[in-house]
Amino acid sequence: MNKIYCVGVGPGDPELLTLKAHNLVRNASQIAYFRKKNTLGRARTIIEKIIHKKNVYEYPMEYPLTTEVDFQTEEYKKTLDDFYIKCCSDIKVLLKKDDLIVISEGDPLFYGSFVHLYEKLKKDTPVIFVPGITAMSGSWANAKVPIAMGDASISIIMGIQDEKDIIKSLEASQTAVIMKIGTHLKKVESALKKANSFNRAIIVEKATMIDEKIIPLKNYKEKKAPYFSIILVPYEVQR
Repeated sequence: MNKIYCVGVGPGDPELLTLKAHNLVRNASQIAYFRKKNTLGRARTIIEKIIHKKNVYEYPMEYPLTTEVDFQTEEYKKTLDDFYIKCCSDIKVLLKKDDLIVISEGDPLFYGSFVHLYEKLKKDTPVIFVPGITAMSGSWANAKVPIAMGDASISIIMGIQDEKDIIKSLEASQTAVIMKIGTHLKKVESALKKANSFNRAIIVEKATMIDEKIIPLKNYKEKKAPYFSIILVPYEVQR
């Protein structure tokens, strides 16, 4: 029986693919990936110079909605569920021909979109996950800051959360990573200030990519950040 290989392709720099991920992509006969309308998609962009374009069938799974739509509405949930059901149906057709490589930026099991499909496929479809380097690890590597040491705990926080919940998570650990910021930047900044973490925070745009930016948050002048920016609250080394 043919299998799905869900492959993490890292945060942006193609050289950060694992050897296993590189080999699977290079030898694939068919590849699937998520993308927004009118874009190639981040994961697909990462493998641009690795994929054998002439010999591979590509199945782009194009989101019917964007992150700017209110995700708590029933309409949003139904539209996305219908989309995932169709993707699963199409994938099962592709699996009749050969193995399918599904690529995911970062690590596929860390906020990866494929997880929504996996929940629908796992009962009768073999899936193998290939881990990848996450954007947050790429961020703290290039920012050259220790994110955790010794017995320090770390919080991974979504910027879309209520401010009080962000503050609670910040106060519950010594270090933090804040993701999905976008238009929530000012709220996140306010939470960081109230949790006494603002002055050591660093924002990273487009981690590991050519146009990456790493800036102390206190020097960041934008009113909003790219949705996939990351804020690091690094470990404070005791001297």
